[in-house]
Amino acid sequence: MRKTPVILALLALALLLHAGEAPATKAKDAQDRGAQWLLKQQLPDGSFAPDPKMSDVGITGLAVTALAKSGYAKTPEVEKGIAYLLKHAHEDGAIYNDDGQGLYNYRTSVALMAMAAADPLKYKDAIRKAQDYLAGTQRSEATGTPKTDVKYGGIGYGKDPGRNDMSNLQIALQALKECGYQNDEVFQRAAECAASSQNLQATNP
Repeated sequence: MRKTPVILALLALALLLHAGEAPATKAKDAQDRGAQWLLKQQLPDGSFAPDPKMSDVGITGLAVTALAKSGYAKTPEVEKGIAYLLKHAHEDGAIYNDDGQGLYNYRTSVALMAMAAADPLKYKDAIRKAQDYLAGTQRSEATGTPKTDVKYGGIGYGKDPGRNDMSNLQIALQALKECGYQNDEVFQRAAECAASSQNLQATNP
């Protein structure tokens, strides 16, 4: 799917421009051309997908984040994209499609990043609920996971208490950091999980 490379390129350009590590004129031109192309791909329901039957919170969240970080946060297209994401918000704070694929954590995380990039004040209530959902999926004493368990501090797909992995953990932490989540205990537990999973005698004997 052609959209995904464009989305990732826009995110990379936004980071490089912010850090001052890209030739400003050429990078900004590439960023604008990519954003303009992406804007034209938006479907009538506000989503971004190969076709209307495959609209997806995850891809839409990434696209909206890329556009918002490229200077298009206040455009109608971004607002419409956020509206699509919020249409898939659930009572527990998670944001995902009911399509049987799961990916609750991934989809909620990218939706959270999109809202934080677009307008954190306007979407503060949905952001708070998504934050609470992601933090609540972390393995801890609250979920019945003792600190001696290798799964302690990990985050999984969100609905399966039996597993977690580094990919889910990484994207959840990135989303929480980007939206200014303040609970240091969540990040500390995550660091302990990473250390206990590393092939290093000093931290994982």
